Amino acid sequence: MYDTLDLYRRQSLILPVDKVKDLKFCLIGCGSLGSTIGLSLSLCGASNWALFDGDYVEPHNRSNQVFLNENASYSCGVIDVLSHTKAEQLSTLICALASQELNITAYPSHFRSIGPHIKELKNSDVVILATDSLESRKLVYEQEAYPDVLLDARSARTILQFFC
Repeated sequence: MYDTLDLYRRQSLILPVDKVKDLKFCLIGCGSLGSTIGLSLSLCGASNWALFDGDYVEPHNRSNQVFLNENASYSCGVIDVLSHTKAEQLSTLICALASQELNITAYPSHFRSIGPHIKELKNSDVVILATDSLESRKLVYEQEAYPDVLLDARSARTILQFFC
């Protein structure tokens, strides 16, 4: 068995691996790009999450997202790929595969300017924009206070903006 810190030591220039477990992550968009980022960071030790995505996995999504092709039962629940939102499914998948204690809140809706959503954004150390919703992106950029780290990853092009 490998130590999690050893597995991801090379990423420590971007994000201190030994501290990643204490950071609060806000992932807006849990589709192809967001689910991959969320799962990878969770396997790296990230355990505090707010996940936002109100879309459901459709059959054509399954070829490029980390969700399973069939219903699967894990210790944290059953992943029914066509009846739960992407945020709910990613939460279950992270719970099933990560080895650390987790604190995950999955919001089965798109990011909006309502109290709980804005509170999650402002209380996060790292915000990852992996949504194709321009409205959600605009809401994040309009906030007065930004998190310590804002990653804006756009799946339509090969663009990743990193703000500290």
